[in-house]
Amino acid sequence: GDVYKRQLMVSLQIESQYSKDDILEAYVNQIPFGVGAYGIENAAQAFFGKPASELNLEESALLAGLPKSPTRYNPYRHFERAKQRQRVVLLRMAAVSYITRQDADTASQAALQLKPLPSRARTGSYYLDTVIKRLEKKYGPEIVFHGGLKVTTTLDPQMQAWAAQSVQAGLQKLDRDMGFSDEFESDDLETTQMPQGALVAIQANSGAVKALVGGRNYSESEYNRAVQNNRLPGSGFKPFLYYTAFEKLGMHPATVFIDKPVTISPAGAPDWTPNNFSRDYSGPMILKQAFLDSVNTIAAQLVEQTGPEDVIATARRFGIKSPLSPVYSVALGTSGVSPLEMASAFAAFATGGISHEPFFIWRVEDLFGRVLEEKIVSGQRMLDPAIVYQVVDMMRGVVDQGSGSAVRHLGFNLPAAGKTGTTNRYKDAWFTGFTPT
Repeated sequence: GDVYKRQLMVSLQIESQYSKDDILEAYVNQIPFGVGAYGIENAAQAFFGKPASELNLEESALLAGLPKSPTRYNPYRHFERAKQRQRVVLLRMAAVSYITRQDADTASQAALQLKPLPSRARTGSYYLDTVIKRLEKKYGPEIVFHGGLKVTTTLDPQMQAWAAQSVQAGLQKLDRDMGFSDEFESDDLETTQMPQGALVAIQANSGAVKALVGGRNYSESEYNRAVQNNRLPGSGFKPFLYYTAFEKLGMHPATVFIDKPVTISPAGAPDWTPNNFSRDYSGPMILKQAFLDSVNTIAAQLVEQTGPEDVIATARRFGIKSPLSPVYSVALGTSGVSPLEMASAFAAFATGGISHEPFFIWRVEDLFGRVLEEKIVSGQRMLDPAIVYQVVDMMRGVVDQGSGSAVRHLGFNLPAAGKTGTTNRYKDAWFTGFTPT
């Protein structure tokens, strides 16, 4: 209701001051066309390497069809779909007598000389898309694109550049390790399933998102993997399980468990028999060692005692909002979450149990400088700091001597902690870590 009222007020104000042509011109000069292009001039240069004034009919019709869904009609990935959309535009132009039917047929059959894609997306595209979508949800597209808003974001440009470089370097190494080549990648963008990656960096004591990378190449795919809630965290979810066991059962990192084959028989569900990553069993060990070695059989024994519902409740206190299935395997990360919420949740470990909502916008002002919204940082004590300390100490061990020790091998020597997670057949691989800030 409030969004509709804002839209209506702005629409009436715009209609009273500008002609239809002026409004259309402003709209076309700001809307997203995909591959990081906003506005028709930017789009003409991005897709065809020429000014908008030099576009021919077939090029103009292609671009006119993109704003409805820049990702769905991206001609670099879905050329035939983009051509079908172009045909719709041309036929509509013929129907209202802007062109003849023969003009429409000729233009739809003409070859399109698309400009080659850049080797990588411009810095910040995934981040900016996220900001714009959140603004649109709150204020409506009319205000966002035509209301003259001044928006101060949380983005750190240097950190964003490092994030993009890091994701690119990691994916290039993964490509080499998996035997993918540049020729394989460019052969068929529609069907090739290249490895993908995402990264989120959050300021722990505020929740401010400082950097966000949503995929390999924004120009090829605008699907934002950093925000979409669909990846399984695997063992990256175990800190929530261990916190639950320490809080509910009075356990601690030195509590001894037996690493042995385990089968859990839930009421009304099939038996669950988790296996260790190494497929062997080590006998008695303290929980800290079980955490460092990510022993699934001991994690299963813990969740059998706590119950999956309590593990989910703990994850909610840390800020995980994605749907979580109340099954025993949830403790091993079998429900999908996003990198954004994992980073935010682990930030609560860094702050000793104070949770902050992740946010992208510090301040929004209207055309006249009036403040529409301003972020006031306010964390909430959600967790017991003494228990958080114990879990953080175990996560420091992961970085110093466990599965996250690559951090140290790369030369990073400051205090840090974290947890790795790998799902079946290596489909998903995570590292979620933090420093005190």
